[in-house]
Amino acid sequence: MELVNLFKDETILSRTPSLPRHIPSDATTIEGYSSWTNSEPLCGLEKRGKVRRFVLRKTHAINCRVSLAPDFSAWEDTPNNGITLLVLAWSYILTADLAERQCLGMEYLPRQPSNGQLPTLRLDYALPQERAWWKAIAAWVSPWAVQVEDIGLDIADEEGDTTQRPPNAREAAGFLARLCSAFGLGQQCSAAIAAVLTFPLHASVVTGKPATIELPRLSLIHRFSNPGEEPPPHEFRHLGYYMSLSLCPTILGPLLWSVCWEPGVPCQFAGAWLGPIAAVLRPIIENKKLELLAKVLSFTNVAPLWLGVALCGARGIIKSILYSIDGLRQYAHTEPDSDSAAWTGIPQSFLHTRSPGPYLQKDGMVSRADVWRLRHDCYREYEDTTFEHPPAHGWPPFGRMREEDVELEIRPHLRCSHHWSYSFWTWVPVGVADTGFSPVKVRYNVA
Repeated sequence: MELVNLFKDETILSRTPSLPRHIPSDATTIEGYSSWTNSEPLCGLEKRGKVRRFVLRKTHAINCRVSLAPDFSAWEDTPNNGITLLVLAWSYILTADLAERQCLGMEYLPRQPSNGQLPTLRLDYALPQERAWWKAIAAWVSPWAVQVEDIGLDIADEEGDTTQRPPNAREAAGFLARLCSAFGLGQQCSAAIAAVLTFPLHASVVTGKPATIELPRLSLIHRFSNPGEEPPPHEFRHLGYYMSLSLCPTILGPLLWSVCWEPGVPCQFAGAWLGPIAAVLRPIIENKKLELLAKVLSFTNVAPLWLGVALCGARGIIKSILYSIDGLRQYAHTEPDSDSAAWTGIPQSFLHTRSPGPYLQKDGMVSRADVWRLRHDCYREYEDTTFEHPPAHGWPPFGRMREEDVELEIRPHLRCSHHWSYSFWTWVPVGVADTGFSPVKVRYNVA
């Protein structure tokens, strides 16, 4: 598997806020909302995004098992395949980092005894604490809500390993970097964190039971070096931003589905646009060629995240692709989202593109797309909440309306030209305002 531009320059982070450094210890959720600025000088309309909830605890752990499929068995820069261990390592690192933000401790769960029949991986270069950690995440339960069924490999025990304390997030990231150096795992480290970031999304499509992921079979047959102390992988520097993006499936999911949307295609041509996409993807998905799926989507801005989805196996998220494209079936994780677009700089709907304005044209007509923009901007003016939520699909409606046919609630704004700029994200109840990963302002029509 050849990876191109995997997390290059953290492109997808754009204005994504970081998870707060300090979160109450007893918090099981955290909330936040976006703030927007209207640069229209003659209009005093204000807008604030809806309050969103981010779940910090899961009811069910994700089941993790080894895939029997040949996908992702070979990587271009090494004969080794350590994706599964790296995924478990990143899942622990994310959990440990969250625990530190909440001033909570980590502890190992009791281990199941090895049956002695699995291949054994010896980490002779590792310190006792390091070996104990790899043994724990490989043999029992990963603290990032992952229940490990079987990864087809055992970690060799050494005397004194069992009394070691769990490492903190930075220490674990260093252990991860040392394993990558020892076995030449290269870009697999970035691929592994991409897979972990999709865990909440996988869990969101399963109700009342654990989600299941299937990871590539381990093959660590050649050791390249005895590594010394290694700095954490570069993704660790931005872990708080990645965690924010990961924790809300209705932000991460629409980002993935943005690859199917094109701003110049109106709704009446959506079928013609999606038909060829479905024709290409259908045989790939039906035959479970997930490595090929990742390659097909490798040209997109969200290629790393699609790789992460594909690495987790042909489960619920993969199955929803064709349903959403062929039948335009609605899922919570496929509906365009303005916060997702603002965080990442990747539009997903006509509402995320700016109308030149003013909305009312010289011939007394207004486009139906602009009418929808105004309805969403002014949804509080209506008696019900019909327009609080954007359309389920991002394709703009066709046609125009006369001024006198437009409802009274939005007529005062027909001569406006709303230019909404995403300003910052506010976390509650901690009260932290975050302008995001990049200081560059992002302009959209909606909040």
